[in-house]
Amino acid sequence: MAKRMTDTDIWKSQRWFRKLEPNYKLAWNYIKDQCNHAGIWNIDCTDLMEDLGIDGFSLTDFISATNTEYDKFSGKKIIKERLVILGDNFLWITGFLQFQYENKEGKVNAEAAPVKTALQILNGYGILEQALIKGYFTLIKGSVRAKDKDKDKDIDKDIVNNRSSIKKKSKEKIPDFNTMPLKSEFGDLPEQYIISSKELVYRLHNKLQIESDTVTGLWEVFKTQHLTGHNHYPNEGKVYSHFINTIKTIKFSDGKGTNKGNTGNSPSQAREQARRDY
Repeated sequence: MAKRMTDTDIWKSQRWFRKLEPNYKLAWNYIKDQCNHAGIWNIDCTDLMEDLGIDGFSLTDFISATNTEYDKFSGKKIIKERLVILGDNFLWITGFLQFQYENKEGKVNAEAAPVKTALQILNGYGILEQALIKGYFTLIKGSVRAKDKDKDKDIDKDIVNNRSSIKKKSKEKIPDFNTMPLKSEFGDLPEQYIISSKELVYRLHNKLQIESDTVTGLWEVFKTQHLTGHNHYPNEGKVYSHFINTIKTIKFSDGKGTNKGNTGNSPSQAREQARRDY
C-alpha cells in the first residue's frame, strides 16, 4: 500500500483550496492519491466520477478553478500552474515532487531512489527542464540545478539522460563496456525502466495498460536476442535505451479488442509475443 504526505493545513491556510466547490476538493485529493510518484495522473474522468460518487465533472473547469487565486491586497486574479495538461491523456500536479520529497531545508535529493525515477518519468514527457526552470521543485546542489548558465544545463541533462549524452561536456567519465555484453552480465530490469516502459505503452497504444510482469518478460527475451556477445554497446545505459526503443515496435493486445485494462499476458505469454514482434 502506497503512503503519501498530506497537508493538514490546506483546509485553513490555502485560500485557493478553501474556495473550491466540494466536488473539486474531492477531485483534488483523489487525483493526488491516484497519480504516479512523479505527480502525473492518467486522466480518466469516468473512473473519477464513479469513485467519488458524483454525476458530472468538467476537467477544464476544475483545472481553471484550481489554478486561480486572487491577490489579497489588490484583489487581482492570479493564474497559477498547479495543474498542467500533458498532451491529451495526462494531468500533472506540478508541486507534487517538491511537497512529497523535500527535506527540512525545502530541497529535494535527486539521488533518492523514488526521486530519481520520478525525474526520469518527467524527462520522458519532455517536461523536466520546464519544471526545473520554473522552480516547481528545488534540488539539492550538486544533483540537478535549474540555472540559466550553460554549465548547469549540462548537469541537468547529464543526470536525466543516464549521464551518457554529454560526456564530452562533463568532467565525470562514464565507464564504457569496451566489449559486447552477454545476457549473463545483466540481471533484472531496474524499476525505473519498467515504469518508463509501461508509460510508453500507455501513451503509444491508446491508454493500454500492461503489467510489470509483461515488461520483465520482454526484457528476458531482449537479453536472449540482443545480449549475445555480438552487439556492441558503449555503456550500460545504452542497453536499457535499446530495450526501451524495442518496446515502441511491439504490437500489444489485451485479447478483448480494446486498449484499456490488463493485457492478461503472463510472463511466458509476453516472451512468446516478443519473439513474434521483435
